Amino acid sequence: VTFCIVSPSLSDRISRAAINAGAHGPIVFLSEGRGLRDRLGWLRITKEREKEVLMVIAEEDKADQVFNAMAKGGELHLPGRGFMYRLPIDRGVYNLPSRAAGRRQEASLQQIIHAIDHLQGHTHWRDRSLLELGGDGVSTEMVTNHTSRFLDDHYRVFAMVSRSQLQPLVDLLLDSGAPGLNFNVARAVGGAHAYEAGEVHLNSEYALVRSICDEATAQRMAVAIEGDSATRGVTDVCVSISSVDRVATYVPGHIDYRAAS
Repeated sequence: VTFCIVSPSLSDRISRAAINAGAHGPIVFLSEGRGLRDRLGWLRITKEREKEVLMVIAEEDKADQVFNAMAKGGELHLPGRGFMYRLPIDRGVYNLPSRAAGRRQEASLQQIIHAIDHLQGHTHWRDRSLLELGGDGVSTEMVTNHTSRFLDDHYRVFAMVSRSQLQPLVDLLLDSGAPGLNFNVARAVGGAHAYEAGEVHLNSEYALVRSICDEATAQRMAVAIEGDSATRGVTDVCVSISSVDRVATYVPGHIDYRAAS
């Protein structure tokens, strides 16, 4: 399963890239992002807090193809574009259509691309992006190096915390070195988390907090939660750490070469 965290303006094009690569339409949910920039006074106004998280489940033989297409479609190798990671699934059952179309077409997209490859005599045309400049509808074609640099050996720190204790936990994780966080609110159904109020069955609200980082940072975050959470008033929290087999995001020092055609 692939999770892609981007601004709402990018979710549609990444969704199309995933579908064209053979995945089902992504499941999208709203989230909020936090990071070190939130603590830099007026600089925090330059960062969008509202994010959309795209969740895509793909068969094992299509996983790399879908992941690469989403990274390319969102240009995640550029700074400030977003963050994407993938988690392995040992077992699962789902019934989601691989493709959807509003009408029958005489040729599939793969057949059309193959035909253009044959006419062009190469596949480099696939790296061309159309950029619309100004309001007159004039477009300029640029040749873009879409080579992405994926990160390995990363971990996901996942915490479920009572919503009322979210902010102390966010501060604790950032203080322990978390490079960034995203979270959304959910509810725990039934059991000890629910109680009756008249004829209404109420459930407790929880925040689901995620951070992707290297192993050393993940361990620091786990130690901080275990040792300091109670002193900061975080008493209702559950944490897990799992390995991430691939990450796509901007890597400082990686140059994106561009030249007009």
